[in-house]
Amino acid sequence: PGDVHIADTVEFDGYGNLIQATNFAIFSVTQEYETNNSLITYVDINDPAGDIVVRATAAAPGQMADRFKMDAWNGVLRVVTNTGWPERNTYITTFDLTDPDTMAQLGQTTLQSASGESVFATRFDGPKAYIVTYLTKDPLFIVDLSDPVNPQVLGELEIPGWSTHIEPRGDRLIALGVDDQGGQRVMVSLFDVSNPAAPLRLDYESFGEGWSWSSAYNDVKAFSVFDDIILVPFSGWNTGSGGYDRLQFISYTHDTLEPGGYADLQGSALRSFAYSDLYYSVTQEQLAVIEAADLAAPTVINTISLAENVADIAPLANGWAVEV
Repeated sequence: PGDVHIADTVEFDGYGNLIQATNFAIFSVTQEYETNNSLITYVDINDPAGDIVVRATAAAPGQMADRFKMDAWNGVLRVVTNTGWPERNTYITTFDLTDPDTMAQLGQTTLQSASGESVFATRFDGPKAYIVTYLTKDPLFIVDLSDPVNPQVLGELEIPGWSTHIEPRGDRLIALGVDDQGGQRVMVSLFDVSNPAAPLRLDYESFGEGWSWSSAYNDVKAFSVFDDIILVPFSGWNTGSGGYDRLQFISYTHDTLEPGGYADLQGSALRSFAYSDLYYSVTQEQLAVIEAADLAAPTVINTISLAENVADIAPLANGWAVEV
């Protein structure tokens, strides 16, 4: 610990900020604009002394939206990409990782009924992938990747709105998303995927008045799922009182969601966590301590300012100053 230093550095062509890290490799994605392909470079980090080696680069059609669109499992890299207009197809492509210097393609399939749609939430869970696309409705696709040479769509569920992030919980999925019925509101859904051929949405809850949004849309770590509690940051606007930032509490069982109350915050929640008998939320402006023994009425019992938005400052004659 007293001698932290850079062990090795490598450079390679391309521009991008999307990676997926494992304990043996970092997969770095760049965009090849001439072909509209996503180029995935295998960066070998196996050496315990820290020597890094750039191995093969593989190509998948279209663009990769976020790091949840690729996953290494059982010697296979699985990726989900989305091509541009006019076809707008979603591809699932698998690559063999047993020889990092070739990274040969094993298989590929498209989501036929999602042609023309954009891909949103994606989550891999062992031999399965859960993929959400959207144009006017949200199809949730369940894809079997147990045979990487021949990926198969097992089931599909079409519901209003769309999901931006998925948390697998065994044969259940908890999803953060957007309810587009009568506006756009923050939504949490509970799915039953015990029968992959016939997925079901068991329950859902929406938050906000007409229009609301969540900081977790851009940073999923702002969305916290515990064993029986979900913490959902959401922001919105009231005609009478103006804008607000809140942390919504939801309790859940195997089959139901039960909305509790919310705590008002200063700034959008970036991280929320439980410690001892209390909950804590970090925003751009404060750390808030929340008591939620009664989930229907969570209460902020203490705060400490982390940053303040100073709009103006005026000096006073006595040497003091006024901040707004």
